[in-house]
Amino acid sequence: MSEYDWLEKKSLRSVDQLRLWPQNPRLDPEEKHSSLSDYITDLMNDSGEKDDFFKLISSIALNGYIPADPVVVWQDGENDRYYVAEGNRRVLALKLLRNPNKAPKSIRAYIRQKANQIDRDSIEKIRVSVAPSFDDCEWYINQRHFNGSLQRPWSRLQQQRWIAELYDKYEGDVSKVTAITNTNKSSIESTLRILKIRDLALNPAVMNKLTEEEAEKVRSHRVPMTIFERFFFHPLVKEKWGIHKAELLKFDAKPDITFKELSKLNKLALSSFLK
Repeated sequence: MSEYDWLEKKSLRSVDQLRLWPQNPRLDPEEKHSSLSDYITDLMNDSGEKDDFFKLISSIALNGYIPADPVVVWQDGENDRYYVAEGNRRVLALKLLRNPNKAPKSIRAYIRQKANQIDRDSIEKIRVSVAPSFDDCEWYINQRHFNGSLQRPWSRLQQQRWIAELYDKYEGDVSKVTAITNTNKSSIESTLRILKIRDLALNPAVMNKLTEEEAEKVRSHRVPMTIFERFFFHPLVKEKWGIHKAELLKFDAKPDITFKELSKLNKLALSSFLK
């Protein structure tokens, strides 16, 4: 018997009762997600995510829900509720089509139009694979988002968030993270260095040098990290700033210089993002 036999077993679950995964790497970790509207608004902040999500809704409204890929859930032992580990966008689309009034006002008319094209009772329940625990979901999540599939893949930053979450969960055990993600140690350490750069860029001492509007956009996690990577991994910068690769990312530079330069980098990345 395989440890993943649960993937082959499907159980009917109410769409309305399924809970979305608030730690989903597609979402901005700085935002709260307590309502359906919160999830949708966050998703629509990214134009690519928004376009693909609307296509998904239109497809379900036109063709019905086609369970081609498993929706994977796990049951929280504390509240007995079922949370979606894989298939959050599909479940979110189904929830909206069943309850158009829960959509944000900006898209409510569009959702109502699509909802009128489908028998809402036909999507009241869907078959899901129930994992024994969230830990058992990790392998499948990684297969879907790191090794390619027909669905919209995670962005690089979203993949980095997933690696960081696993790294924290397993208390810095890089071998465990590499086993789950099928990624080599060098790539894991590179991701962690990049995320540490982002933590530095979001330091209050750095953000205080930006206007409130600039700071809000930088916190959105939509700003590309490529500018930061090119700067920090340039040989001259590594030498002048005392950046040590072996210790993931350690700085010997004086904090005031570091914060001033990071503030400039934030502004540069922001201007690039807005073009």
